[in-house]
Amino acid sequence: GDYENAKLAAQKAKSEYDYQQVLVEIELRKGNVEKAFQIAKDSLRLCEDTKSYAKGLHDLAEWYGNMFDSMEKAIEYNIKSLEVAEGCLSYQYERDVYSRIVMDSLYIGKEVDNKYKKKIEEYIKDFETNLEDTLNFLRLRPSKLARYAMLQICVGNYDFAKEILAKIDGCKKCYFCTYKGCWEQSMYMGDIYLIHKDYANAKRMYEEAMERSGDYASLGGLIKYLDRMLNL
Repeated sequence: GDYENAKLAAQKAKSEYDYQQVLVEIELRKGNVEKAFQIAKDSLRLCEDTKSYAKGLHDLAEWYGNMFDSMEKAIEYNIKSLEVAEGCLSYQYERDVYSRIVMDSLYIGKEVDNKYKKKIEEYIKDFETNLEDTLNFLRLRPSKLARYAMLQICVGNYDFAKEILAKIDGCKKCYFCTYKGCWEQSMYMGDIYLIHKDYANAKRMYEEAMERSGDYASLGGLIKYLDRMLNL
């Protein structure tokens, strides 16, 4: 890609923090994972408000979980994100943070605190209250199905989650999607396999997710972890 032009365009970002996030993306696409991570970590100090700081902590959690095979750190940073946010995150964003805490705990066989379980159950109840209307909004149907499946994975309904994910195959892409296929569908299937320690199929699904999204860096840590497990 034309990285220098991307940097120039990034200078129009709303804040220095946003500019640094563009640099992170550029370094990732160049394959400089360690450099990208260092920029991401250093840029936390540039957050101008509680909301962006909380999101920055969540971003670091994603780094630790997906790229550096450190689920304990990922859980720690996501918990910090919720503590710092104190209710200032959007409903959807908060839901995804809670879900990641539960999912990462399941990956490593860590006991999930009841307060996180209860929160996921609340999200499922909310989702199912308007389930028909939500899923009938065809322009976002794959994304909504993926989120519903994610919540079901969190409470251990793995077969039901697979059924939900299979429905994405018959959908048109979300209106905003420019990818080859629904990478979330592949990723959540990988999550189910990983939780069940089926490392070969987990790796296959994560590789499919990377192929669909064109992002070959973001799940790199998980792939390395799976390779290690497969070679034990």
